[in-house]
Amino acid sequence: MAQGGSALGRYQGKIIFIEGALPGEKVQIEIIKAKKDFAQARVVKVLEPSPYRIDATCPLYGVCGGCNMQHANIAGQRKFKKEVAADAFKRMGKIDLPASLTISGGEPWEYRSRARFHQSPQQKWGFLRAQSRQVVPVAHCPLLTPGLQKNWPQQVAKQKARQMQIWEGTAGISAWDTHPRTKAPAAQTQILHKTFSADASVFFQSNLPMTEVLLERVLHHIPSSGGRAIDLFSGVGVFAAFLEEHFEQVQAVERHLGCMEHARRNLRPSTEFVNAPAETWLTSKSGRHADLLVVDPPRTGLPANLRQSLVAARPRNMIYVSCDPVTLARDAGELVRAGWELQAVEAFDFYPQSHHLEMLAVFKNAD
Repeated sequence: MAQGGSALGRYQGKIIFIEGALPGEKVQIEIIKAKKDFAQARVVKVLEPSPYRIDATCPLYGVCGGCNMQHANIAGQRKFKKEVAADAFKRMGKIDLPASLTISGGEPWEYRSRARFHQSPQQKWGFLRAQSRQVVPVAHCPLLTPGLQKNWPQQVAKQKARQMQIWEGTAGISAWDTHPRTKAPAAQTQILHKTFSADASVFFQSNLPMTEVLLERVLHHIPSSGGRAIDLFSGVGVFAAFLEEHFEQVQAVERHLGCMEHARRNLRPSTEFVNAPAETWLTSKSGRHADLLVVDPPRTGLPANLRQSLVAARPRNMIYVSCDPVTLARDAGELVRAGWELQAVEAFDFYPQSHHLEMLAVFKNAD
């Protein structure tokens, strides 16, 4: 399995990335895009199926672009994701992940509390087809939480926009028409023993039960209390809110003004709020000599200049939360070569039925 959900095969010496295939299968394929060194293909017929292959649950699977792993059972999905992560660390980071690495996972269905809906020219609402702007009308999505499934048709019916992003908290629902000048109403959600304010226009994890699992593991790995902690790419302040319970000084660094507005509601007045790009701020002396740095960057991982800044800043400990095993592997390899000690790696299946995998890596400054 390759990163992105396609299986990797070979034909006449050329690498073929095959949508809808699973490792170990023999399949008849159709080439959909050919390059000099590789090609992309889709399955026409499965000749010898994998033991992990199942029939997809959703009748729109393969048409709607929201899922790409429903043709494997959940055990197979997690097995293949683990293999993708291990391969990425070996190739990109020159690091061998332990065979004992496990993937923590929750419910495979009805977990998603956040989604973006689109309206077709025929005024039907749904999701986009894979690699297309064409709207696939959807009446029911088996991934959505029961609350979001119940409420989203009412929310989109109130709006004149052609697309809506909707987020369901544990107390309230927020809908946003995705226009950058439009303000979304706030909603609240509870994570462990804390309540957070957020809205549909800002980033918030869309699998709340797994967010709690991840947070518990982050708290497990924090060093002894006291001193100074920095939450880099802090968003609405979820990690910072729990760091406040363990450190005398906490700094939340976030460039998005909407996220920072919620963070000021979610965090103590004693926490320092820094509205700045993470890579710019850490290059200054302000980002140096922390007891703990928590980073949760976007899918592209840490920018190159930020990786270089980390070498100079030298926080004593770092917890890296990642939504892409490949960029985490790249960054981990560079950090290890710069003298950091990689102490632990864990994986979390936030998004069953898709190829996405969340990971956590724990680093210690070797100096």
